[in-house]
Amino acid sequence: MFRIPVVRKQEKLVPQQRTAVAGLSPGCGVSFAAGLLAVGTAALPGAESSAAGCTCTLAELGTPYFYTALNIEKRFAEGDFIFYEDVLEMRRSLLTVRNSFRGLGLMLRRPDAEGTAPSVCACKMPGQQVVFDLSGFSEDALDEVLPEMDRIFLVLDPLPSKLLPAEKKLRSLVQKYPDVRLVANRMNKGVPTAELRRFLGGSFISLPFADPALVYKAEYGCELFACSRQASDFIKRLIE
Repeated sequence: MFRIPVVRKQEKLVPQQRTAVAGLSPGCGVSFAAGLLAVGTAALPGAESSAAGCTCTLAELGTPYFYTALNIEKRFAEGDFIFYEDVLEMRRSLLTVRNSFRGLGLMLRRPDAEGTAPSVCACKMPGQQVVFDLSGFSEDALDEVLPEMDRIFLVLDPLPSKLLPAEKKLRSLVQKYPDVRLVANRMNKGVPTAELRRFLGGSFISLPFADPALVYKAEYGCELFACSRQASDFIKRLIE
């Protein structure tokens, strides 16, 4: 079959590696994977710090999660946390935003934000490394931002009741973005790996089912699971 592949837009004013994390179905773990990728990217050898001391920007364009999960209201008790959409509304540069957390620059949405952030935000984030959380993005919304990305991770839940209804979306995204990396989250002994590989049409990154106790402990402690000692194997699987 002959077709015209999607052409990535590589013309950037500032050298920047953009990584998108999208989901195949609701609740499959996009924010979980985005957190792992951001923390892992920030820890890579040679990662350069910005003026704010951050080596990677974690940018939330879809369904809000991190503000509440990290209890940002208490972490930035002096009220100095800045929502990037507020800055854009004031027609100011995002380079003025300094939301530093664990070596990450946090570009988050308000917890009550609805829909998705404007697609132009994908081109305005600061930093040489940016990980985009695209939770809640429809396929049409993804098509507005994915061409701007250097790497694309598509997270899926291997549970058949989650996977089968999203098969059409899966085939479409793989066809349009052939270099997409599939990430099977919550893998466990009940999943027949060979059968899943046949369904997906090739290899995939396997993330084990994280111990719920550790995930809950991290959030109750207002931390990222990705920052815990137990997350090192998860990060290694995503960052090769």
